[in-house]
Amino acid sequence: MKKRAAYPGVSTPSPTDLRAGVALAVEATIAVAGITEAVHQSIWATLGRPNKSVPDKTRGLTGFVYRSVTGVTRFTGAALDHALAGWERVAATADVRGGVHAPASTRKRAVALAALNGVIGDRLAERHSPLAMPMSLRGDGADIDWSALPATASGKIVLFIHGLCMEDGCWRSGDDGAIGVSDGRGVEYAAELGDEDTTVLYLRYNTGRHICANGAALSALLVQLVQQWPAPIADITIIAHSMGGLVARSACATASQQSATWLPLLKRLIFLGTPHAGAPLEKLGEQVDALLGVTPYSAPFKRLTMLRSAGITDLRHGRIAEAAADGGENTDGVGLPGAFVPLPLGVVCYAIAGTLSSDAQRTNRWRDQLLGDGLVPVSSALGEGIDGTHKLNFASGHTAVLPNTGHMALLHSPAVLKQLKAWLPGGSA
Repeated sequence: MKKRAAYPGVSTPSPTDLRAGVALAVEATIAVAGITEAVHQSIWATLGRPNKSVPDKTRGLTGFVYRSVTGVTRFTGAALDHALAGWERVAATADVRGGVHAPASTRKRAVALAALNGVIGDRLAERHSPLAMPMSLRGDGADIDWSALPATASGKIVLFIHGLCMEDGCWRSGDDGAIGVSDGRGVEYAAELGDEDTTVLYLRYNTGRHICANGAALSALLVQLVQQWPAPIADITIIAHSMGGLVARSACATASQQSATWLPLLKRLIFLGTPHAGAPLEKLGEQVDALLGVTPYSAPFKRLTMLRSAGITDLRHGRIAEAAADGGENTDGVGLPGAFVPLPLGVVCYAIAGTLSSDAQRTNRWRDQLLGDGLVPVSSALGEGIDGTHKLNFASGHTAVLPNTGHMALLHSPAVLKQLKAWLPGGSA
């Protein structure tokens, strides 16, 4: 397997990034001003001065001040946008040197964008912001060049899919700033599992979009891979962490409905800490929303908690089916987990769950539910369903619980690697 390419060290933002960042800052400033004004008006309302026409807006001099703040913010934002647009045009036609441009593959930029996309990626995509991460297949630290695929490519593919607020660099244990490596002893699965007959690919995607939307996009991308790959593809293995497992299951469901060419080639699907039954910590957001809505003074701040992206909202219940996306980009609909989707037929599926406990035998189920790997309960990662219903029914011997292993540690754990080698053909535990 080829040695992966290093990420460039350029860190200065490009004019395109700055322009998009200014737009976000303007939007955030106006939103904060709106929340402040709503709190202000809530106080006036309790003193007997409600605004019946626009309940969350103040009147008179106070209203004039808030309108002025909003107006000045919009004017300043427009002026900055005009200036940066000019710089952007110049930079697009000139050979700018000295690190003015930040390449899309810059590690720090990729990590920052991944986090931003996880939180508000659905909104970025709706507004066609350059900060929205497009879905792409990657290898050796760069997007695949479909016009220049290697003639010697292997027909055996291993695809790694990352989780929420992350990007493909998280799988690389040696990169500066890599997520999930705290002691420098993490292993890189691709380097250990790959051989001359294996091509390792990575998926990068906007984790703030609905999981079903990312699943459909992944299915279409894999159809393209099968059609354009220079060698006939005979074997595909997907190894997915956290949300990535839900995206993979959603892609399989879409492919099954559309009889996509890649699904019969998918031989193995391995989940690492995937919240098949949802993530309870995210469900706490619902309780926060309810608490903030109790008093008129705190109710305006509920807008801040509603900034959770569609992807995070889906992750709350492990929703992967299109029917669960009710059309709203940041709503829960009826608050149900959504249509149940079983494991794909004809695909050998495995699941690894981490637990912060030292007990891998799960003698204390309450502790498993409370701790899990710090984010995902063991029962959810093993597809045991919600309240015992809608189980995924992994085959005997196809699940493993790793003690003293947190959610992020699943990305580079020697114990995970040992289990992968035991499950994958040609591997040795």
